[in-house]
Amino acid sequence: MNPMRIIGASNNDIKSVNRVTYVVDVNEVVAYVNKSTLLGRYPDLYYAYEAVRGAMMRCGCRDMIDVITKPTDVVSSHTLVPTVGVAFTNLALEASGSVDFGYATAQTRFEGVTAVPIVLVPVFEAPPQVTFCYKIASSSISGIVSPTAALAAGFTPINSGDSIVIPTGNASNNRWFLRIAPLWNVDEIFTAPSFTFRVFPATRPSSALGSFSVTFG
Repeated sequence: MNPMRIIGASNNDIKSVNRVTYVVDVNEVVAYVNKSTLLGRYPDLYYAYEAVRGAMMRCGCRDMIDVITKPTDVVSSHTLVPTVGVAFTNLALEASGSVDFGYATAQTRFEGVTAVPIVLVPVFEAPPQVTFCYKIASSSISGIVSPTAALAAGFTPINSGDSIVIPTGNASNNRWFLRIAPLWNVDEIFTAPSFTFRVFPATRPSSALGSFSVTFG
């Protein structure tokens, strides 16, 4: 388990989580629940978000995606939601059990990531045979030809509701690229309904920054 979730879950003052407040500075994020109960001080928004997830676990929450449904307040002089420079494209996939299966990945570009890291939250309800991985870079990331190739290229597996951290500004116009790649056993033959992969900012959970549909043919 993420250690920040353990820290959040160990706070004896937390009896419920109905609202989340993040007070964000360059070197610190202070997190409160229910406006007045201090959850803790953390080095950045990623740690604070994961601590909130831990506090919700303490309160009996089993679906950690629920954290982005809570009303969220942010106090900060910094921009915490980047501009989307390139939209995701939809994925048409084929898990045929043969070497000639169809495979595709989706990339987006974020701009305006400057003073503080930005935390994104992916949300998807994929069939049990399918999961995802991601990679972040300051320049465009090459497309991947298979799930095995994605892992070999340094893509990181991720679950729905986990954190994706976009670092602070870089020399390339404060741009960061995020590529999402699906993972499944290409030797397994299965059918799956189409579904949607969405990305939300942790500090503005009601507004998706991007989405794409995934269809197996």
